[in-house]
Amino acid sequence: MLNKQSVWVKWKEQKQRYEVGFYWEKKRYRFYSWVFQGNRLQFKTKDIAEEFASQIKAEMRPNRKGIITFDPSKYTGQQKTIYSISEHSKLWLREYKLQIQTDDISSEYYKHLERYFRLH
Repeated sequence: MLNKQSVWVKWKEQKQRYEVGFYWEKKRYRFYSWVFQGNRLQFKTKDIAEEFASQIKAEMRPNRKGIITFDPSKYTGQQKTIYSISEHSKLWLREYKLQIQTDDISSEYYKHLERYFRLH
């Protein structure tokens, strides 16, 4: 669940603006500006940074069904598409997993493929 450290706002002297940061799925995210209604707002005042932090916190909370649907790529601009390599490899591996059931490939070979995609 969320606590005070889930999303932080702190002044960065070197950048001369506030940083809004959080950890999500073992990855750290830091922001120094926010695109809001088509305008990029730099976090030069604490009010804007705290408003963005509130937006992030609200999206991190579970919905009425208890499901968390937060996706940080909405803010990073790095959304995964069906055409990205990692997504394509996942689909490809699913196809190969089905071939284990028909004995077209061995489970050892499938494990080798999984390991290869995990490491590369």
